[in-house]
Amino acid sequence: LRWDPNNAEPGTVVMPIMFHSITDGEINKEYQITAESLTQLLRDLKSQGFEGISMQQLAGFLQRNARIPPRSVLLIVDDLHTEEYYRKHFVPILKEYGWTLTNAWISEPEASKRVAAGNVLLQQEGWVDHQAHGVIHNVNITEFQPNTYIKTDLYGEISADQFIKNELEGSMNSIR
Repeated sequence: LRWDPNNAEPGTVVMPIMFHSITDGEINKEYQITAESLTQLLRDLKSQGFEGISMQQLAGFLQRNARIPPRSVLLIVDDLHTEEYYRKHFVPILKEYGWTLTNAWISEPEASKRVAAGNVLLQQEGWVDHQAHGVIHNVNITEFQPNTYIKTDLYGEISADQFIKNELEGSMNSIR
């Protein structure tokens, strides 16, 4: 499918960038970036011809060589964050460029409930796409983990996501 003119151009590249923590103050952890640096990075990417893509677009590209921009960037935010976090740090520039952001969503029900309603609004508006991070946070799956642990992290998110979906549908109905 590489040479089909309806698919991605040969030489198309995807740059995934993951953000863990954005700070308005000084950086005090190795996984942080300042809000100012984040904005500059996104502006630099745009000026260099990059266009934001979604996780679904990346999957289509990887599976079928589906057409995406020749210089694509997949922006990923790790962990659970509030609606305000996204609106402050990402939504203005996402609106300006017409990009979306992927959130690596931790599906642990109690943690998810605290920020779910605002994240649903962001997804409905088209700014944030939520994809599974797993249920268990910051304990990597390795060949040394028991099968029950691996199954819980991989398949537990399905039941946790269903729980959150049910909770959100209830809260959205009460808003209406």
